[in-house]
Amino acid sequence: MAGCSSDSGSDDGDGSTVTGTSDGGDDAQSDSTSQEATDQAEDAGNSTDGGEGEQGSDEGTDDSDSGSEAAAIFSGETDGPRLDWTYWRGPFSNGTSSEVGLIDDFDPNGGEGSNVSWKRDDLGGRSTPIVMNGRLYMVVRDKPGTEQEREKVVCLDAATGEDIWENVFNVYLSDVPDTRVGWSSVVGDPETGNLYALGVCGVFQCLDAETGEVKWGLPMHERFGLLSTYGGRTNFPILCDDLVIISSIVIGYAEMAKPAHRFVAFNKTTGDVVWFKGTRPLPYDTTYSGPTVTVLNGQKALVFGSGDG
Repeated sequence: MAGCSSDSGSDDGDGSTVTGTSDGGDDAQSDSTSQEATDQAEDAGNSTDGGEGEQGSDEGTDDSDSGSEAAAIFSGETDGPRLDWTYWRGPFSNGTSSEVGLIDDFDPNGGEGSNVSWKRDDLGGRSTPIVMNGRLYMVVRDKPGTEQEREKVVCLDAATGEDIWENVFNVYLSDVPDTRVGWSSVVGDPETGNLYALGVCGVFQCLDAETGEVKWGLPMHERFGLLSTYGGRTNFPILCDDLVIISSIVIGYAEMAKPAHRFVAFNKTTGDVVWFKGTRPLPYDTTYSGPTVTVLNGQKALVFGSGDG
């Protein structure tokens, strides 16, 4: 457990590639990649074409290589206000929701009479979707099963499932199995309109949730020694006030020469490093335990499970 605030520092960032659609449809893609995003993508070793996915499985599944449809939306009336689900564990990142009257039954085959509004099986990955401002976001595999396989963040119309934009980035300096690509879940920030995504090889990006363009980003394995985690296990970011915080097993040099489960907090708007903290014992294994923010004795605290047990 750790507090959310500490001393400040700074760091720069790298980006990736954005491909949009002209009308939100599946086929009418346009070359809307900005020159700035393209330059950032080239710096990070990324490329500009998109790809197709395949079936994936649910977040946190460690052994299965495939599962149910990558994305499905269910229709049904709810009582009370509807909330954006900006974390994979619900609107409060704690596995609970104040919404009531949610559906508890559906036909996965869809079709006439089903309460499945739409489904797609071309967005393979282990990421759990989030919903913000009527849009659905998730990390998926790009060109699965090929030598060009990569990751991408996709943005869909939550009501129709149609593509709005995708942000594609390479998987490099990693021996992660291809079936584990697209593991981490993105986090949305309604306050700034930003989206935060961490790839399996340590590419960390802040994206404009409206357009998919990179606001800031950096390769965590090159800057901080973040390991390309065993089997693709990848933590997801969490927000606390003006910070976005991520963690992993990290090994480097000097004071970071000893392997440890470490946390890095960035200013969520600028990408500047605010603090860098680690646990003391040696890690037993990698982890994808998601942290949560709570208040203990009047102080905001980050509660987490670490790789040292």
